[in-house]
Amino acid sequence: MRMPENGKYQLQEQLSLVNQRQNSQKYKLIQMKGQRTLFDNLIPAETRVFKKGRSSKLIHRRDEFLMVRYFYYTEVKRLRFDDVLRVMSEDEFFIETQTVLNRLTCLADRLKERFNSKPTLAKLKELSGNFIFDITQKERERYEKCL
Repeated sequence: MRMPENGKYQLQEQLSLVNQRQNSQKYKLIQMKGQRTLFDNLIPAETRVFKKGRSSKLIHRRDEFLMVRYFYYTEVKRLRFDDVLRVMSEDEFFIETQTVLNRLTCLADRLKERFNSKPTLAKLKELSGNFIFDITQKERERYEKCL
């Protein structure tokens, strides 16, 4: 079966358009294994690229809350270090204990800078966001005595 003459010219025009797009800087030909189409480069390459991994903004916010909660449990609640790691890992952040420990180690300098002068309980509660902030009268008195 032969292709009609006008169909042949249409196919040649389409191929030349595809070749022009392939040669331009804006459109890059992305070849996938098993893909053989004339129009695989109609979508610009930069729209197909996705960044993998966690958002750095979310990691930064998590680290801020890790520091606040660590300070809360160690200075206000006076829990032991291993108990603080367990509570933060299992009950609050749902990440491995080793991850909490690694992040706190990396944040040690920032933690010292941020809590060099102890914040008031009201400020600490504000920094805690939606986390539970229960303080008994005894804990309140002990903490305020240290201010």
